[in-house]
Amino acid sequence: MSSTWTRLTRNLLLPALSGLLLLLSFPSFSLSYVALCAWIPLLASLEGKGARRAFQSGWITGVLFYGFLIYWLNYVTTAGYTLLVLYLSLYPAVFCLLLGRLRGPVARPFWGGLLWTGMEYLRSIGPWSFSWGLLGHTQWATPQLSYSARWWGVYGLSFLLMAMNLCLVEVWVRRRRRRAIRNRWLWPPAILILIAVLGQVRNPGEGARRPLRVALLQGNYPQDEKWEATTTDVLECYLELSREALEEGPDLIVWPETAIPDVLTRRPEVRAAIQDWVSAHRTSVLFGSVAEEPPGYYNSAFLVSPVADGKVRWQRYDKVHLVPYGEKVPFKRLFPFLERIVESRGGGEYEAGSGFPVFEIQRARFGVLICFESTIPTLARQYALQGIDFLVVITNDAWFGPSTAPYQHALQSAFRAVETGVPVVRSTNTGWTCAFDARGRLIKAIPIYERGFLTVDVQVGRQPTLYTRWGDLPMQLALGLMLGCFLSQWLLPPGRPAVGRRRRKARAADTGH
Repeated sequence: MSSTWTRLTRNLLLPALSGLLLLLSFPSFSLSYVALCAWIPLLASLEGKGARRAFQSGWITGVLFYGFLIYWLNYVTTAGYTLLVLYLSLYPAVFCLLLGRLRGPVARPFWGGLLWTGMEYLRSIGPWSFSWGLLGHTQWATPQLSYSARWWGVYGLSFLLMAMNLCLVEVWVRRRRRRAIRNRWLWPPAILILIAVLGQVRNPGEGARRPLRVALLQGNYPQDEKWEATTTDVLECYLELSREALEEGPDLIVWPETAIPDVLTRRPEVRAAIQDWVSAHRTSVLFGSVAEEPPGYYNSAFLVSPVADGKVRWQRYDKVHLVPYGEKVPFKRLFPFLERIVESRGGGEYEAGSGFPVFEIQRARFGVLICFESTIPTLARQYALQGIDFLVVITNDAWFGPSTAPYQHALQSAFRAVETGVPVVRSTNTGWTCAFDARGRLIKAIPIYERGFLTVDVQVGRQPTLYTRWGDLPMQLALGLMLGCFLSQWLLPPGRPAVGRRRRKARAADTGH
């Protein structure tokens, strides 16, 4: 009975506990400190396990964690939710499998941290990227640690947190075996303390930024009603909210993604109404809608800004990174039925934009990210390299009902702010309409699922960061280093002692011990 309970604990309960602890680190719990030890039960259970058992343990953690983390996707598609959870669960499973290839009963903090971070990076790049639920995201509400993303991005923070977990497990294993604890394994907590101290230090010139007043509108149209309402009614709703926001003297008014639920290029009367409003009130308006232009449709953001003599200027950004099976249908020629399924779920087939135009108003330059694009660090960096003063995110999180999805989506913008060194403001149809300063701290927000607007004074300006300069190059170099490590593990002849061990044996022979 005792051995059965031990096997049950090591093979099921401890991995499941890690999955639940990881969940506590994310919204709506947001217990960021739990991430410092959330992996410990799983990592401790790996001691002495073979490859198959290690893979199973990691998979159990992944299924439980991702199953609860993205439960809201089930509101849109049950099949897609199930497949995505199974896919994401492979990452902790493979991580645990490969961890056994590193030296020692549990991997050393440095190599294990690199391994996990490399896997997070791989699943966050390319057209199929899904950079949701990264370990570093747990610190979004802890600016003392999240501010370090300006050096190495969110991936660097993931590396440090995993190294911390591996360090604590290494100490626990050695204490249980009554072995000496080596000081060199304790560098993760030392670096975390140093980062926390540095995170309190203000940058020179941080207070010298000039304020810009931005009004963020939230129409709060349920997804099943948004495209059923007439374009005229929706337009009047946002114009009315804009008139109310004018009383607070904004420099820019932002409407959310597809605020005009129509193909704008087919509705000249709608364009004229917006243009007349901007011309009359001399205030710039940014809004989302659909544009039609050969070869197809685009999910776009439009900026209408006043110029001299009562005229206005139009600028447009077309979404670059489209959501697979939401805004594009891969393999539709092989499987034509997929397009019908996507359309039945409210999705569509869009074309991808080809650039990152910088929008300009009288007092600032800014870039725009649409919905899922705010989860991809490299897209925000494209704007930062052009010297923008702030970022605008427009989105529609009404797809996911009253869930944690809007908060999980919003926390991504906190990291885009830190990485690029500029403030980020978010306007949602319904979601979390809010603003973050250049340090990733929440400035102001309004509740989800309420119609209204938020006016915020944004300290715009440029704070160049190392991440803006280097991007993911450090992560790519670390990934190459990790691959080299594993290649050396597999290429070395079986039973060949490590270099350090050979040297110690030779030294002992020389001294006669």
